[in-house]
Amino acid sequence: MEISSDLPINQYDHQAIRQYKETLGLLPANRNKIEKYRDKTIDEILALPDVKPMAVNSINKNIRRLGQLFKWSVQNGYIERNIVEGMSLPET
Repeated sequence: MEISSDLPINQYDHQAIRQYKETLGLLPANRNKIEKYRDKTIDEILALPDVKPMAVNSINKNIRRLGQLFKWSVQNGYIERNIVEGMSLPET
């Protein structure tokens, strides 16, 4: 929610998911555990120099989790289709 705001699930679109994925790709791994990032907002972290971004595997793990939420939402009638499906990054 820090990245793409708090919208009803049926208001998210492909652009919002792409923006989420791109932002994840700029954030450091374990940002809540590393002291220099812990108390900063995402915008403050993105403005810092020399931030080592998280691994593609970690980004895809987050995308898969989000995809499961959207899948559940489809199965329970909240949305028509899972827009996160197929949005993961290539591993190489």
